[in-house]
Amino acid sequence: FRSLIRIHAYNAWHDRVTLDEMWDLYAEVRESEHAQLDVDMYNYLLEIAAGLCYHNRASLADGQRLFELCEQEGLLPSVVTWAGLIDVVVGLARHRKVTGEQARDIFG
Repeated sequence: FRSLIRIHAYNAWHDRVTLDEMWDLYAEVRESEHAQLDVDMYNYLLEIAAGLCYHNRASLADGQRLFELCEQEGLLPSVVTWAGLIDVVVGLARHRKVTGEQARDIFG
């Protein structure tokens, strides 16, 4: 699954992934008996969300939800995880879909 998530992350930046595909991939990994999401996998899922945001296909709520799911798993978000969330905000800012106030609330 790790390689598949990385491929989707690359493809998201080239507008070849949908939001539904990202969430379906997340669900597939969660339901698998042979895989477990770790921080690196969440980082790549956030990269998919960032690519989708860059193409105006995802929302801030999608990025925040992935970040929260990572924390709910008991995983400590890394610097890369935070960078993924920043990429989500930047992608949305490109389309004026996020305000400075929302960004401030996220990054405190």
